[in-house]
Amino acid sequence: MKTLWVRNGSGLFPASEDAESYMKKVGQGEEVLCEVVRPRNIKFHRKFFKMCALIAENAPGNYTAREIAGLLELRTGHVRTVKAKGKIYQWPEEINFAAMDEVEFEKLVDDCTKYVYEEIIPGLEPSDFKRELEKF
Repeated sequence: MKTLWVRNGSGLFPASEDAESYMKKVGQGEEVLCEVVRPRNIKFHRKFFKMCALIAENAPGNYTAREIAGLLELRTGHVRTVKAKGKIYQWPEEINFAAMDEVEFEKLVDDCTKYVYEEIIPGLEPSDFKRELEKF
């Protein structure tokens, strides 16, 4: 069962009715196994695609934001690799909400942003890019 919890001090506490209901079924001192995942931030997700759209609009050629996102994923190593008939094929990994938590997505965005500054638009100041992104 997936439920939402909130950190308070050094403990996790129910943050939804489902979590509260589940907690009532757990005895005092009883251990439970948890998979801890930070849920994705939709605003951060949109900001990433806004960055990709800005690059697509200003890049030579006719690219979509999704194509730029895919290029950034390939260039930063966020790929799935398959070997078939002696050849190696790579394509971008999934970045949807079910495939990545917030920590993984933050790393991807950091890697992609670094790639933009170093390879796509070398010499671009991060503050200038952020300002352009806010206008876009």
